[in-house]
Amino acid sequence: SEVDFVIQAVAPRAAEMASHMYGCRIIQRLLENCEPLSISEVLEPIVEASDQLSKDKHANYVVQCILERGRLQDKIRIVEIVTANVLELAKNKVSSNVVERCFEATTVGPDSAELVNERTALMSAVLGSS
Repeated sequence: SEVDFVIQAVAPRAAEMASHMYGCRIIQRLLENCEPLSISEVLEPIVEASDQLSKDKHANYVVQCILERGRLQDKIRIVEIVTANVLELAKNKVSSNVVERCFEATTVGPDSAELVNERTALMSAVLGSS
């Protein structure tokens, strides 16, 4: 496609670019305008680093964008990572927005029906299990 050269340039440094003032915007535009499958090589390193990237003032927007527009497998992985660290992430000014987006993705998002187990685990992590 017309943006393949952008994808090829971003992919090797995707996690680093997600933290950059302008790089984060490029990745968000890719998510908005490309099929998630076509940018999987950009998304995968970001998803795997989402614990750290959620706390970043620029990259948190990319993580939120993946929760909104990414592949189901990416959403599952991010919610799992957030669930494992939910109290720490919820207390952080920046990453609390990602926690909130996880609740949205698992309750009212387009893939919410497929994210029932992740929603249950997230709720249990926040509320504590009895």
